[in-house]
Amino acid sequence: MRLIAPSLWKFQRLNPQVDDFSRLLVQNNVTGCTVLINRALADLAFPIPREAVMHDWWLALVASAAGKIGFVPRPLVRYRQHGANQIGAVSGSFLGAIRRLKRIDPKASLRLGQRQARAFYDRFNGVSGMEHAVDIAKKYADISQNNYLSRISILYRNNIFAQNYIRNIGLFFYI
Repeated sequence: MRLIAPSLWKFQRLNPQVDDFSRLLVQNNVTGCTVLINRALADLAFPIPREAVMHDWWLALVASAAGKIGFVPRPLVRYRQHGANQIGAVSGSFLGAIRRLKRIDPKASLRLGQRQARAFYDRFNGVSGMEHAVDIAKKYADISQNNYLSRISILYRNNIFAQNYIRNIGLFFYI
């Protein structure tokens, strides 16, 4: 029960107000143990496809595309960090980025996000009101079929960015 940080968002250098679908494609800022959803979102999002990286990320994508995401700006849960966390919180600092690189393969991580984008496209292609998100999901899912400069252009034209410069350096380097 040692306090690591007063806020998970601050610790990870995330802005909970970032709820644009294109931004959420590359970086989730929703924590599963804090999620509250309505019936409309449940009807759209479930069943969660096996290609979804994490249930909370999938819910954030669907909510962003079909409705809206809100947040409570104060801590309401105690997130317990331990050695057996499925993912675990990592600091959004430069040192946190180095630690993350030791734990994960960034290219593989991006590919998982692209598979999730493909699952989103497959599920919601043709659904009225979700055309814009479906279009962006397809572009991101297919991004690796392009040369490097085209990939960067797709990111810029569609506002597909992570939430801080360290994560964006990684995105531009590994995309």
